[in-house]
Amino acid sequence: MSPHVHTPELTVPEALMAFLHADNGRPYETAKPGALTAAAEVAELIAGGHARVTGPDGDQLVVDGPAASDRAWIRELTTQLAGRATDIATWVKRRDGALDTQQAEAAARGVLVQDRKRLAGLIPYSTNTVDPAVRQALLEHLTGPGAEADPRAAVLARLLVKSRLHLRGGLGRAERTALEQLSERAPASTPAPAAMSAVDIAMVTVVYTTVISE
Repeated sequence: MSPHVHTPELTVPEALMAFLHADNGRPYETAKPGALTAAAEVAELIAGGHARVTGPDGDQLVVDGPAASDRAWIRELTTQLAGRATDIATWVKRRDGALDTQQAEAAARGVLVQDRKRLAGLIPYSTNTVDPAVRQALLEHLTGPGAEADPRAAVLARLLVKSRLHLRGGLGRAERTALEQLSERAPASTPAPAAMSAVDIAMVTVVYTTVISE
């Protein structure tokens, strides 16, 4: 693992990046990568105590004011969302730039290595390669005995399971089962249950839907 990376210090979307990207440096398409990343941002705002959920169905996000954070995107989003209730699913659907933002944040913290390549020597494209040591450290944390005490771990597991990312990346059966179990358990005295509920609401716009013509 990169020496400056400590898994508990990663935000939910930064940690998500370690599981979202395949070996070719491109995001998996088990769900919409941009919307999934935006859902992780909402989860981080709640888990980090910067926002709360409200409304009869718990589908509204409320930010009381701009947050003091070392993540610029948290400062920007809490400033934009402060003072009003925001529909979670609609915001996730309309959020632009979440994937690019979190790829850059993850790269700055050693989770990803970003590169520019050319297809057939002509068409430029970007790749984001996961540091395998960081991914392994995160996986060990998520499936280890300390995960249940970490509210972000349960939220991340929920994102991975709901998006079916836990079925990618060569995870073993025991690891998949551990993630599925963790995704259903949240420390009750933390913001994790609300964050996990927000993830469920956001999944309406995150997962792909198939229309079958009769």
